[in-house]
Amino acid sequence: MKEIIKEIARIDKELEKRDKSALSRYNKGEKVHLKQLAFHRCQKRNKWVFGGEYLLKNNPYKDGKIPVAQFTAEGGYYFKILSDARKIVFVYAGASALAGYESVNWGEKVLHDGSTLHDRDAFIYGGALTFDVEFYVADRIALLANLRERCLWGGDTRKFHTQFGVGIKFIIN
Repeated sequence: MKEIIKEIARIDKELEKRDKSALSRYNKGEKVHLKQLAFHRCQKRNKWVFGGEYLLKNNPYKDGKIPVAQFTAEGGYYFKILSDARKIVFVYAGASALAGYESVNWGEKVLHDGSTLHDRDAFIYGGALTFDVEFYVADRIALLANLRERCLWGGDTRKFHTQFGVGIKFIIN
């Protein structure tokens, strides 16, 4: 019987602690976003990712540079692989499909010294593997860091591109 009373006291203490947490006040008030609430109540907390990207790489050539630009759209799914008990830190791993367009020297075939480029503009396609971390510093502010490896076919330049990034996420009602 004493064990049951101790367990009830432990549960009451945990519920009291959760009522004081920042997430208990999140998304309350006049405007409520049900999808955001469902995300934070969901134990899986996996997420869909959609977006666009512009990547510019300047390749050195003699005394100048040859720009290679990629415009891509992506759609993917990220799985939560780790989080702390207070739901402040989330670690995700995911995969995305990419499609877009690659431009070499903005379509100009003749370089400034009269040389001819054999690389051409092309449609590109492929995928990306991503490792993503979110650290909530406040109810509506998170620090972000990610690392990804993109693999793209169809263009004349490199197939693999490693990227990293940091950022800040503001959640707006």
